[in-house]
Amino acid sequence: MFASNPGRDLLRRLDPNVPIIEIAPASDRVTQSSARLRFTTLLMGALGVIALSVALIGIYGAFSWAVRERTREIGIRVAVGAAPRDILTEVLSKGARLTLAGLAIGWGLALLMTPVVASFLFEISPMDPATYAAIGLGLVGSALAASYSPAQRASRGNPVDALRQG
Repeated sequence: MFASNPGRDLLRRLDPNVPIIEIAPASDRVTQSSARLRFTTLLMGALGVIALSVALIGIYGAFSWAVRERTREIGIRVAVGAAPRDILTEVLSKGARLTLAGLAIGWGLALLMTPVVASFLFEISPMDPATYAAIGLGLVGSALAASYSPAQRASRGNPVDALRQG
């Protein structure tokens, strides 16, 4: 009926009336019992990566549009003496301000969601400052990277072409 198993044989000798359904190592049982939670955590992580990707695409698109809308203004500023570095700094600083505002809102919402998130965390507090700092730095860096290309394009534009567009 069953293949020979030392654990099963021992239990049969101790008490032949005890039904033996399945014998497995404790590590297998722990793995099985936490499989759903691991899947949920993996799914949340994947959705987080997707959300970050969509946000970065949105930031890039918004800044590309804003720079394109301000092409004439930027051209005038360059024509009257603004250095390309000043244009780059201005566009990036605007991106940084908007990102920091969004980060502050996000942190506030994250603090409100700690009771829900706490059940998914292992060996870490939902209020862990190092995690919040690391995520904040990652988001700010990612947002600045997404806004860098439009800022670079704005700073390298030819003022004569920009004035002709308007």
